This record gives sequence, C-alpha cells and structure tokens, in this order.
Amino acid sequence: MKIAKSTDKPDELISNPEYEIWYAKDQQILNYLLSSVSKEVMVQISTCTTSTEVWKAIQDMTASQSRGRIINTCMTLANA
Repeated sequence: MKIAKSTDKPDELISNPEYEIWYAKDQQILNYLLSSVSKEVMVQISTCTTSTEVWKAIQDMTASQSRGRIINTCMTLANA
C-alpha cells in the first residue's frame, strides 16, 4: 500500500508503515479465526485472505438460518 510522500509532492509515493502494522495484526486475527472454526465452516472460508472476509463469509452463512428462525418464530407466535 502506497501513500503520498508529502502534500507538496503527491506524485511521490512511499510504503505506508501503518499498512504493514495493520496487515500483521490482521493476519494474526485471521489465523486465530481459521484455527477456531469447525471443519464445515472452514470449507466455506478457506479462501478468505483477511479477517474481514472471514467475518463476512460467516455472517452470510448464518444470516439465512437466522432469518428462517425469525420467520418460523413469528409464524408460531401468530398461530398461538
């Protein structure tokens, strides 16, 4: 990730030192997440390269189940 060297010289780019720190932390979180999930979930997230991608994939997998449960609960309550 490159950023402008200064406001006076926006065309001169240098490596962003904050990106390197962020990337190292993100990889630690990613490794923790990958080592913490079941085999079934791992199959779905094994191609993710950032912790954000893992969280999004897990959220997407569970969202449809949650919506189904909500609808089922509403229907049960309406019929009660």
